[in-house]
Amino acid sequence: MIKDRGMKKWQGMMLPEHVRLLGDRRRSLMKTGRPELDEQELQSIQEILEKLMKYSAEADYKLWENGEFQTYRGTITKIDEYNRQIHYIDSFSNRCEPLSIDNIVDISPL
Repeated sequence: MIKDRGMKKWQGMMLPEHVRLLGDRRRSLMKTGRPELDEQELQSIQEILEKLMKYSAEADYKLWENGEFQTYRGTITKIDEYNRQIHYIDSFSNRCEPLSIDNIVDISPL
């Protein structure tokens, strides 16, 4: 009498290539399109940036990068209009990589 486990022996078998492809597929489905900001929203972001720079206030910056939204928190130290970047320090007074002004979707002052 043969004691075959049937489908049980094949249920947990996944090749590393399959796992990687499934992960890539899941990440691509989670990506969102770039939000289109109208003129009024862009003007509002510019005004908030100017106020934050003037008063050295801390804020949350929501950016769209590679199909995903990223949030950063910090205080603006410099606005580089030529390269269209914001230089900032985080809550622990560490200098961080500059943020692209073109990728900013929303700013929330704290």
